[in-house]
Amino acid sequence: MKIAAMAAPRQGNVLDRRPKAESFKVEDLVQKVLDGGVRIPKFQRGLRWDVPDAEQLLDSIYRGYPIGTLLFWVRHGDAQPIEYGSVVVDARETGEAWWVIDGQQRVNAIIRSLVGKGFPTEQFSFYFDLQTGKFVRPGRGGAVPDHWLPMTDVVDSERLLDWIAEHPAIDRKLAISMGKRMREYSIPFYLVTTDDEDAVREIFARLNQTGKRMESNEVFSALYGARHGDSPSDVREVAANLDALGFGQFEHELLHSMMLATLGIDVSKNRVPEIDADQAHQALASLERAARAVIQFLRETAKIPHIALLPYELPLVTLARFFHLFPEADPRSRELLSRWVWRGALSGQHQGNTTSKRATLSAIVAADEHGSVRRLLEMVDRQQVQVQIEKAQFDQFRFRDAHAKLLTLALWSLQPRHLQTGVPIHLPNDAAELFPPARITSSLLDGIFANRIIHPPLGEGSIRQALLACSDTRALASHAIDSMMVDALQERDYASFEAVRTRALAEVTARLFASRAQLLASDRPPIQSLLVLDDDVYDGTTN
Repeated sequence: MKIAAMAAPRQGNVLDRRPKAESFKVEDLVQKVLDGGVRIPKFQRGLRWDVPDAEQLLDSIYRGYPIGTLLFWVRHGDAQPIEYGSVVVDARETGEAWWVIDGQQRVNAIIRSLVGKGFPTEQFSFYFDLQTGKFVRPGRGGAVPDHWLPMTDVVDSERLLDWIAEHPAIDRKLAISMGKRMREYSIPFYLVTTDDEDAVREIFARLNQTGKRMESNEVFSALYGARHGDSPSDVREVAANLDALGFGQFEHELLHSMMLATLGIDVSKNRVPEIDADQAHQALASLERAARAVIQFLRETAKIPHIALLPYELPLVTLARFFHLFPEADPRSRELLSRWVWRGALSGQHQGNTTSKRATLSAIVAADEHGSVRRLLEMVDRQQVQVQIEKAQFDQFRFRDAHAKLLTLALWSLQPRHLQTGVPIHLPNDAAELFPPARITSSLLDGIFANRIIHPPLGEGSIRQALLACSDTRALASHAIDSMMVDALQERDYASFEAVRTRALAEVTARLFASRAQLLASDRPPIQSLLVLDDDVYDGTTN
C-alpha cells in the first residue's frame, strides 16, 4: 500500500498535493492497529460513543452501509502502550505511524468490538444472533444462547471455524458468510504526510466544525422529501405552513419529535421512523393537522398567544399526540388540558427530560380521551404548583428562563395598550418586536421584572419618556402603572417605582396563575363520561 507523499504546506497551510484516496478491509485495519501502526493525536476529542453507537456501526458494516472516510496523518510515533477499551497494544517506535485525524470513535469501536476481551469485561462486546440477524448483548444474567455468534470470533477466520465446530447445530453457512462480510468490508481512507502540525490541526478543526451531523428531521427529509407529489413534502414545509399562522417559528427538530409522537414512536430516541414514502406523507399531513390543533388550543383555551411565551416545549409534543388521537376533543377536556399546561409550567414539571417525555406520552391512550386527560393531571403535584406560585421571584428577569415567560404572560393578560395612541397592542408577524418585553430604563432598574413592559419599539423615543408623556390612565393601567409610579419615574426615584410596581405586578401574576391553574377547582371530566350503562343501552327502567 502506497502512502501519498506531500511537500510541506506553504502560503497559509496549502498542501502541494492532495491526499490520495485508498481503502482497506476491516481485517487489515484491525491488524494495523494491533501492530501498533495507528495512533491518536493529543488534540483529538475524548471518546463519546456509547453502546448504541458501536452497535449501529457494526450493523452498518454487516449490511454494507457506508460508515464514512477515515483520515490519517503519517509521521513519527514513539514506542508507547495504546489502549482501546480492554485492548492494550504495545506499539513500537516507527517513522510512519498513522495518526487518526478523523475517525477515532469508529476505529475505537471496531477494535473493542472485534478483538476486545468480550462480555462482561468489554463494554463494546456484542454477539450476532444468527436467527434474527441482529446484534445483541447478554442480559443481567449473562446467558448466551448457542446461536449467538461472538463478534470477537469473526475477524479471525480460524477462530470462527473453531467456534462453528463447537456449535454444530447453528447455520454454518450463515456464520461463515457473516464473518466474511465483517472481515472484508472496505473502509475508505486518506493519508496526509506533512511536518506542519498546524495544517493538520486546521484539517481536524474543519472536519469537526463544518461537517456537522445531520439532525433527525434532515435525515427524514432527505429520505422522503419530494418523493410524493402532495403537500407537505417535508418538515420544513410544515414549519413554513405553521409560520403563516403567526404563532411563531417551530424548530424543525421539535416538529420531528411531534411527528414521532403522532406515530406513537418513542420521542426520547428522536430517530428516523422506518416507513415508506406514502406513510411519510401521511405522517407529515397528520403532523400539520395536529400542530394546527395545538396552536388553536394554546391560543384560545390556554391563552398563550405565541410560542415565544411557552415556558417549556414538552406540552407541544404531548398535545400533538393528544389532538392527533382526539381532534374533536370535548370542551371540558380542553379546559382541563389548559390547567395541565399551566400547572406543569408553574411547577417546572414540564422541563422535558427523557423520563417526563415518556411518562406524559404514555398517559395518552387511544380511545380513552377523558382517562388520558385525567392521567396527565394526576402527574402534576398540586401542592408543588402552589408552592411555586407563592415563591414567584421578581428581582431577576431573564427572558430565556421559563419563569420569566410566565411573568411575561402576566403582563400580556393586562391587554397592554400603546402609550402614544392608546390602541390595544397586537402581536406583529415578527414577535421579536415585543418579546422579550422592553426595558423602561436601561440602567438602575435593569434585571428586575418591574423594569419590563410589553410595547413595540418607539424609534428614537424611550419607553420612560413615553410613560412620562402619557395621560391616558387606561393605557397606563394596561401596563400595571399608575400616576404614583409615573411621578416616581419623573423624580428619578427608581427605588419607589420598583417597590410600588412590584407589588402591583405580584397581584397581577398571583391572580393570573390562580385563574389558569385552578388548583381549588374540581378536575372531574364531563358528566356524560361518568355514566356507565349496561351494553351502552338504556331502556328507561330502573333496576
